[in-house]
Amino acid sequence: MRLGPQDAQLMSKLTATLDPKTRAMLDVVLAVWAAPGMNNPDDPESPAGDPGNADPDALAAAAERDDRSAEKRNHDAFSALLRLVLDSGALGRSHHGLPPQVIVTITESALRERAGAPARTATGALLPIKDAVELAAESQQYLEVFRDHTSEVLYLGRAKRLASRAQRIAAVGRDGGCTCPRCTRSSFDSELHHVAEWTADHGPTDIDSMTTACGPHNRAVGPGEDQWATTIATEGVDAGRAVWHPPTSHPDQTPRVNHANRTDEVLNRMRADARRRRSGGHGGGESSGPSDTAADPP
Repeated sequence: MRLGPQDAQLMSKLTATLDPKTRAMLDVVLAVWAAPGMNNPDDPESPAGDPGNADPDALAAAAERDDRSAEKRNHDAFSALLRLVLDSGALGRSHHGLPPQVIVTITESALRERAGAPARTATGALLPIKDAVELAAESQQYLEVFRDHTSEVLYLGRAKRLASRAQRIAAVGRDGGCTCPRCTRSSFDSELHHVAEWTADHGPTDIDSMTTACGPHNRAVGPGEDQWATTIATEGVDAGRAVWHPPTSHPDQTPRVNHANRTDEVLNRMRADARRRRSGGHGGGESSGPSDTAADPP
């Protein structure tokens, strides 16, 4: 099963080769959840979930109104099943310190005006503002309105070695993913890294002293001559963001700030990919940017 990247319309292509047992189970699920009238997001009267709990007359009326194709009904059933899994607690209570829910980061102005650049999730997906607000309002998902942060709850000093859930969610909005140069790992696949190492430098567990880093890049930081160092920028457009300083053995000692996970950079890569596809794969050398999977920093 492969989930492709989002295109310029933020749509994604899912392709799969199923073994016979999985196919047999999927056939049953779609026969029930993708039945005409069921789980129709465009019909507020459409029964959702278990059709056995639906009013037969309401289901029959919804089926008569249902003009979706079989493919669209399958899509909507799949979406409803994903919501069931998320809301049921089947994914447990924590994943790298984050709740296993859809965590949406949105700016205050975008929320107020219902317009602007897409919202982002902790996994790196982009959501139209309307979808982000609706998703957060419908169930147990997290909507983070990102503006100037305060010290309330997030500043824990040295009280805890591990970052709190509130800190992890705040870092999703600030960093967008791993902050190591060129890495595009999402926040959901990353950890919180102490910019001042906890044991050696008595680094505080404060959100301003921490940054997001995937596991391999978190472990790439240290005092050795082949290890990276991290600080926090204090001025300029990158103030508050992590600065990665190359090892002393690295030929280029230029400090680096990762912009690969910023929403505008993600959109630029998506547009470049779309242009390349339209031109038949010949983009004149234009690159959509890295798709780093926690390789060594550049």
